[in-house]
Amino acid sequence: KLEYLSGRVFETKLPAWLPAILIAIPPAICEELIYRGAIYDTSKKYFSPFVSACISSFLFGAMHLDLQQLPYAIVLGFALVLIYEKTKSIIASMFIHFIIDFSQMFLVLLEVKEFGSEFADKDQGMTWQFAIVLSLLGILFALWNAKIIKSFKNQKEN
Repeated sequence: KLEYLSGRVFETKLPAWLPAILIAIPPAICEELIYRGAIYDTSKKYFSPFVSACISSFLFGAMHLDLQQLPYAIVLGFALVLIYEKTKSIIASMFIHFIIDFSQMFLVLLEVKEFGSEFADKDQGMTWQFAIVLSLLGILFALWNAKIIKSFKNQKEN
């Protein structure tokens, strides 16, 4: 059933960005509520923030059930904890999570539309390289944005 669903998404006549948005929204919301909201916040009651970040990040990585993706997902989980802590808002980590998932899905869909599903199945390397670069840019943007929000809040308080 999953192959049928993924095949249908890849064969759609819609522009690549629309299914990418629809596919990226649920994980951004649900995974952030679970791994940053519930697991991280709850574990902070019993452990240090660092240990709690490690726990939630490892569980986030393991949840993806892909050994190739595990290190990337753990690092990403840790970065999302930092964003969550810096901004004190789960919305910020949801937004970054969405941008990362969207960029990955958009690039895969774009590649399938351009070159066909056989090409995308055989050569995911370039897509992942672009996705990782976009992900890192998204994290840097979030940290920069968090700094701006914090300075704005400080000015407002003074």
